[in-house]
Amino acid sequence: MYVREDGQEVLKRDVLDLLERHAADSAVVVVSSASFPASNKEGDNPPHVIARARYEEIAQAVVCTSEYADETSPHPVVFATSEDGLAIIAADNVAKSAAMSEGRGLALAGAGMLAALAATAILVRRRRQVSQPRGIEQVRQAVTSARGAEAAPQQPVGFGSL
Repeated sequence: MYVREDGQEVLKRDVLDLLERHAADSAVVVVSSASFPASNKEGDNPPHVIARARYEEIAQAVVCTSEYADETSPHPVVFATSEDGLAIIAADNVAKSAAMSEGRGLALAGAGMLAALAATAILVRRRRQVSQPRGIEQVRQAVTSARGAEAAPQQPVGFGSL
């Protein structure tokens, strides 16, 4: 996003324009990097504070993987899809789900991790309503509901060449 020209950091506006053009109102930028420093010094590697400031101008949230949700005890960044679109699942909800799964798996510890995961999947499946679509079918239904079965996307997706 920034390049050094004549000893100065220069914003490459075309990169930022692409992000702005394709960002939804609820856009989240996920930065997979070390924690952001309070400020940058000459020669620092990413993440750069000035880039984060630009992301914050165009996105609803900026999530740094090594800072989420707490820098001293980071958690995975987990997204889920629903009729409302893509959303971040709160770190404490992910941790609770993992703890519940771990508790169910203790009885199967001797059978190994695979058995514990299979048992958890079976329990979740039993609790899930059979009539409710899951996975890619749920995404298909959400897309069909939003724009119809035959309509093409109204805006480009991704950051390939235009």
